[in-house]
Amino acid sequence: MKGKKKEPYESLYEYRLAKKLTDMTWEAVERWPAFEKREIGEPLIRAADTLRMNVEQSLVSANALTGGEFARKARSSLFEIRHLLKKAFREGVLDEDEADGFLVVIESLGPRINRIVELLGSGGRYLR
Repeated sequence: MKGKKKEPYESLYEYRLAKKLTDMTWEAVERWPAFEKREIGEPLIRAADTLRMNVEQSLVSANALTGGEFARKARSSLFEIRHLLKKAFREGVLDEDEADGFLVVIESLGPRINRIVELLGSGGRYLR
């Protein structure tokens, strides 16, 4: 997609973190054995993709009501991702270094999603 103009939300840190988390998830899961890939990896990828899409929608939504709803959905997906990553770690398909890498991104993204929820919940607009 040469010459494609970047959307304004693509430069925002929240979106970049969500995209990084999604990319990390895909890269980790593709190395897992078939059973773990199916039982843990597929729901994890769906949650990460949903998180990224909801973060994007919350940033560009036309009004605070729908933007806040997307941000709350993103926060729910983040909780689901944490749960599935813990399960992957317990099952031994995610090593400690990978888990730490995910944790850094999640701990950065969580408060930022909460801020979007708070701001849009008060009727504000996140992206101008």
